[in-house]
Amino acid sequence: MVPKQAVIRVKKLCEDFSHYLNKFEEANPFTGPCVYFHKRTLTRLRELGLPAVFDDVLFFEYLYATLVSWGLHRTGPKGPKLVDFEVFLSNFRAQKERIIALARQRLTAIPIAEAANIADSLYHIISSIKVSRTTTQLVAGSKALHHLLPSLMPPIDREYTLKFFYGYNPLTYKTERVVLREIFPLFVKIASEKRDVIYKWIGQGFHTSETKVIDNAIIGFVLAELKGKRKTGACKRVYDYEIIDSILEKRGGSMRLADLAKEAEIPYQYVRGYIKRHPEKYIMLKDAEGRTIVMLIAA
Repeated sequence: MVPKQAVIRVKKLCEDFSHYLNKFEEANPFTGPCVYFHKRTLTRLRELGLPAVFDDVLFFEYLYATLVSWGLHRTGPKGPKLVDFEVFLSNFRAQKERIIALARQRLTAIPIAEAANIADSLYHIISSIKVSRTTTQLVAGSKALHHLLPSLMPPIDREYTLKFFYGYNPLTYKTERVVLREIFPLFVKIASEKRDVIYKWIGQGFHTSETKVIDNAIIGFVLAELKGKRKTGACKRVYDYEIIDSILEKRGGSMRLADLAKEAEIPYQYVRGYIKRHPEKYIMLKDAEGRTIVMLIAA
């Protein structure tokens, strides 16, 4: 389940959607190759259409270049890495039928009752194309699939998307399928409520599709409401860490760290940091499956 703050943020985003798009425009956070190759990729898709684009190597070269310019491949021993181009192309072509089956779906027209099932279909493709060499595929896969299903698949990243919905990186203790299942219905809600505004923005600059308009609004929200406030120190959120003791006592003095953070509605890394700063109160250890367990030391 997404945190309550996600529902609140979605409501606030929808209430002032154009404002946050304007904030995105003012910030102008993306320029140069990341915009150029993104547009070239989508132009090629619209010229050829599905399924013809699967036979077009140039389209996939544009897409490969887009993902590099979007920060998904860095030179050197560290950082994210894309798979080799031949593998990239082969993996996409292997998912041709599944992608074509979703081609007529639009985020702005999906009934909320169908959102979870469509999220599962999207995740099956993302987990199968394996565009990244990293263990997690949601971020790289969603950005890649966005360029074949731009009206349906929003690009997802940690810096903006996951910060907006969760306030932290949920991939530390949730599976990628669960995360997509949780946030995709919220994307559908935004798309449904702001359909008319979204279509007015499409075609302007970096607002290239329904899902990219929503993505840009989320970026504008994070820049205006989250990142900016952190820099100035205004409205810094204060978490009630005392609730940790009461939760642990209720659970018999020990529980998984991930479950503790979820029940306390405090970001995982914050709870972990707090526990580590108070060794006089808590013990952290690993269970047989490698999961972190927190134990409350009796007073």
